[in-house]
Amino acid sequence: MPVDGSVELDELQWTEEPVKATGGREKPNLRKIVDETFRHGSEERIAVLVCGPAQMARELRTHVGRWVEKGREVFFHDESFGW
Repeated sequence: MPVDGSVELDELQWTEEPVKATGGREKPNLRKIVDETFRHGSEERIAVLVCGPAQMARELRTHVGRWVEKGREVFFHDESFGW
């Protein structure tokens, strides 16, 4: 890992296909997506990458934070934008 703490995605080891919450006409149910993803196992590290409105990223961080409080190891990357 670089000294500045950055991570290259191609260096991560993927054990499952990434969960993508894109497309469609309705707002994705972020809590459901997070809970389903984190329930797959209790030991693996999870990377959460979000790009979207700041409010959506804050909501996602709240849902992920519940799992972090339970001891899950999470890499969280946020590229929020506003209008």
